[in-house]
Amino acid sequence: MPDLLAMLALYYLCDSTAALRGLDSAEVAACMSNYEVLKVQFAADSPLAPLGSPERARQNRRAYAKFKAWEAENHQLVTRLRQNAARQNSDL
Repeated sequence: MPDLLAMLALYYLCDSTAALRGLDSAEVAACMSNYEVLKVQFAADSPLAPLGSPERARQNRRAYAKFKAWEAENHQLVTRLRQNAARQNSDL
C-alpha cells in the first residue's frame, strides 16, 4: 500500500507550486500520477470500473467527496502539510 502521508505531501506540494507558477510537463505528469494513486485510496471500497465509464466517473466523484470529508476531519494535519508545501516553495 502506498504511503498516504507521502502522497498527501506531494499532492499539497503540487497544489502550492501550481498556485505560484506553471508546472513543467514532468511535474504535471508526476502530480497527476500521484493524484490518481491518491484518489484510488479514497475509492478503495469497491473494484474500480474501467476508465472512461460512467461508473468510474461516479467512483471518482465519491472518492473526491470522501477525500474532502477526510480533509475536514483532519484539518490540523492538512494545515501542517499545506504549510510544509508552502515552506518548500519559499525555499526555492
